[in-house]
Amino acid sequence: PSAQPAHRPFSEAFPTPSGRFEFVSDRAEADGHGRLPNYRPAAEASSRPRDDSLALIAAASDHHVNSVFAGTEHTRSRTSRPPLTLHPDDAACRSLNAGEPVVVENHRGSFEAVLEVSDRTQPGVALTTKGWWRQGLNNTVPETDSDMARGAVFHDNRVAVAALGT
Repeated sequence: PSAQPAHRPFSEAFPTPSGRFEFVSDRAEADGHGRLPNYRPAAEASSRPRDDSLALIAAASDHHVNSVFAGTEHTRSRTSRPPLTLHPDDAACRSLNAGEPVVVENHRGSFEAVLEVSDRTQPGVALTTKGWWRQGLNNTVPETDSDMARGAVFHDNRVAVAALGT
């Protein structure tokens, strides 16, 4: 069998009017973003909370691609609920223990998760994964488009976390 050529994205051109990577972009400026890249803080997640809410961020799942295959029997047999990772300090002040079911909620909605406790996340930040079919962070995310590309704002979300049933 012949060897496959190496995958080299953008080796011929970028999908820009110039065909090059554009550090200065007339198109971005025309779209209202400015000619140069800039930082815009998250509207909700970066705000100083007046309560004990946490900034919720979401990584890709190891078990499915977005919500594709999330509802299959095979996936459900391996993962009953989304994971939620809290820093040990955040778990302790809420009297939560690793492995217990928790409810993650805000004024938009809620979902159930299984708690993981780890210093992989910072204090004040809760980590979950995207793509849970009919459950998960979509229930809590604002119906707002991102500043570029009109995507979902999965990382601009504040939530409360408590033991399930409390």
